[in-house]
Amino acid sequence: MTVTPVPAEMSLFLGNYVSDVFKNKRNEVKVLSLISKKSFSELLENALSSSIDRFDWSFEKILDRENFVLSKGNLRRDLYVRSIRSDFYVLENGPYTYVITRGNKRFIKSGIYYLIRKLYPEVIMAYLTSMDIYELLNNFRKNKEVDIYYKRAVSKNMSGEQDTDVTYKRKVVKVDFREAFRKASSQEQWVDKILLFTDGFRYHFNLSRDGILKFKQGSFNDYWSLLVQICDRYMDRVKLFSNRSRLDQPYHRTKPLIFPFQEPIFDDVIIRNQFLDIIGEYPFCFYSVVHAGNPHIHVNVVDKLDKSMYSLRTHSSNSIIIGPQIKTTEASIMRILKYLVENFREANIVDLSGD
Repeated sequence: MTVTPVPAEMSLFLGNYVSDVFKNKRNEVKVLSLISKKSFSELLENALSSSIDRFDWSFEKILDRENFVLSKGNLRRDLYVRSIRSDFYVLENGPYTYVITRGNKRFIKSGIYYLIRKLYPEVIMAYLTSMDIYELLNNFRKNKEVDIYYKRAVSKNMSGEQDTDVTYKRKVVKVDFREAFRKASSQEQWVDKILLFTDGFRYHFNLSRDGILKFKQGSFNDYWSLLVQICDRYMDRVKLFSNRSRLDQPYHRTKPLIFPFQEPIFDDVIIRNQFLDIIGEYPFCFYSVVHAGNPHIHVNVVDKLDKSMYSLRTHSSNSIIIGPQIKTTEASIMRILKYLVENFREANIVDLSGD
């Protein structure tokens, strides 16, 4: 696979930023991967300029080279008890957008995520499955010709319970990363996030199903091919979920998607109730339960953020059919499936429209 390299001038800016972050050995660089249907930097500037929230911010474009755009920002936001602040870079390569920051978890959640929601549905934050992570790491292993070990893996089961598998605390123990996935699968779990390293800690990084890459060692360019492949996976899903609104179809026909499972899980009343509880906790939506009988479930959902509408229906007790309605954006489908993958079960989405 050929990956277009980041232009040298931009690599220099990002390299200096990473070096500055690593001056404190406890720090790590976080990279959020996004798909933006319009210029992310322009969308972000407009959102910051029109925000009624208490923001202190600066944002400027630094370089525009060879279909790449690099911008730098600083953000401070006052919360109820404390304020959050950090700097960040934004690297755009067509629709592929990367937010690079030293900011902590609170800054990402209450700063970056908060802004991304304001850019919805033009900016899409997708997700990775456990299998995506496995395949991405395997590709990284082959491309870099290194062995990859894991120190810690956090896995989730269908009930949302977490297990943390730690291979060592002080003395380094080298356990191949694939063992973490084998363990999770044997316990009917999915790897949610995994902390990895290579010999000599040349590469030392964490990858999670929310698509955030955190690295503690190495340069931005070291992980560039991995970041591109993350967005490749995102884009495949965007393409699959796009053009689903019934309003855009001949005779307003529906173009459903199916979320299949290997077992007839909805024969179990406990799982049916669990699914309804999870939908009830899904943020930014209105929903109504049309049917919750044995074993059929039918829920209608309206997305508060862009007014997308779709139905969620069980099918043959081992799958969920997502039925787009008059208006349904790919961003809205992505959000509900991201939520189900993280809080219910993983599955590979299949197109039922026959196109």
